[in-house]
Amino acid sequence: MEIIKNLTKQVKELNAGVGHVQLGNIENTKGLTAVISVYDNQKPAHMVLDELYTWAENNDEQLKLKIESLEQDMTWNSESK
Repeated sequence: MEIIKNLTKQVKELNAGVGHVQLGNIENTKGLTAVISVYDNQKPAHMVLDELYTWAENNDEQLKLKIESLEQDMTWNSESK
């Protein structure tokens, strides 16, 4: 809980609106990532993405495919290679 308290304090002090702590390769498992987020009067990003994906399923196949491609792209995590 200390991580959440510190993250909340930083978000408020910086008036950032959102803050994240990302932990990679959890339990020594390549590609397994945990993210802790604090949102101050904002909808969480995973909820926004879910809504966007649902909209894209019905309205924009290219956007749907791009979202799926980005979800599978692990190049951001060099330890996952």
